Amino acid sequence: MRFMQVDEAVELMKLEYAEAPGLVLTMAEARQLWNLSEELCDRALRVLVSSSFLVRRPDGSFIRPEADSLAATHTGKPGTSTER
Repeated sequence: MRFMQVDEAVELMKLEYAEAPGLVLTMAEARQLWNLSEELCDRALRVLVSSSFLVRRPDGSFIRPEADSLAATHTGKPGTSTER
């Protein structure tokens, strides 16, 4: 059995978020979607947040910054998108 490396998980996540720009996932949802361990998922999401590819919202979910800004424009509140 081959284990996924952090850089591979990061690329997998980038591809999915690029294909679905309004995608909003919690850590648990991301782990389930990509079948990742908690540690690997956490490390990959931290890389994506630190590189500004994703933002972590106050509720703990992860979204592309452009999508979060768009949600704020429509609702007047950042981080209130209802897309999943």
